[in-house]
Amino acid sequence: MALQFERMKLPPAGTMGGVSFHASDVTNTPGGPQVLLFGGQRQGLSGDLWLYEPTGDGWTQQFSQDAAPSERTQASLTAMGAAEGAKMILFGGYVANIGEVNEAWSLEMVEGASLPVPSWTLLECDGEAPAARYGHSGTCLGGRLMVFGGQDKNAQFNDVWILDPASCAWSCIAAVDEVPMVPRSRHTATAVGADKAVIIGGFHRQKRALDDMWTLTIGDDGTLVTEEISPETESDATFEARAQHGAVAADGRHVMIFGGYDGAKNLNDLWVLNLETAAVKEVKCAA
Repeated sequence: MALQFERMKLPPAGTMGGVSFHASDVTNTPGGPQVLLFGGQRQGLSGDLWLYEPTGDGWTQQFSQDAAPSERTQASLTAMGAAEGAKMILFGGYVANIGEVNEAWSLEMVEGASLPVPSWTLLECDGEAPAARYGHSGTCLGGRLMVFGGQDKNAQFNDVWILDPASCAWSCIAAVDEVPMVPRSRHTATAVGADKAVIIGGFHRQKRALDDMWTLTIGDDGTLVTEEISPETESDATFEARAQHGAVAADGRHVMIFGGYDGAKNLNDLWVLNLETAAVKEVKCAA
């Protein structure tokens, strides 16, 4: 497997400043895929919404004409499906002068006078909502939002929640004491099917950076099945524990894992997890 990184050269106009602990995801439009990025930490907490189009003019800031979420960090922003025009859902995060929150907002790009503009809606959902949190993951499984993990000022979580946008109703799939994996935050939860996600790494307050891998599968009856992946490396390289990394599914059979922080240093390695063989392989990229 040969891969090569290529640095994208953005136009000087519309350049976005550096940001950390933001929430972002990719959504499809008639003109192609777009990256939407919200919040995070710059000089302080941010409430900015930015859009990136691969064929456009780089990053452009988006301004809502209506109410919008307040400044926050470590929230999740999840595209709800691959259909064109599908909405995104922002959940949770840490808000200045408030702390962790558990509000859910729907985001849709609607036609404006000349260009699409963001339209935010605060969702008033049925059912008990997850405890307020930040550092969790939000994953679209079969058109529903799965929220896993995260933390508040007192505890970390490993519970699993589902928000059904069609009925705007929350349901708890598994409580904290019903999931075998340790609580965590700043992990990745990557969809590898309509009902399955792969959880990789994260941060635990006592164990620190984690290197474990799990699958979470939600059955038709709403029950959760968890299975730990015990990958074998295909070389002498060692997959290091990490949090704040990135992970993306490829062809339904592989998950690509990049970078992160191991508790002492930043990582810039690239690994591929084979879900069929449970093997993980480091990929050396050309300069």
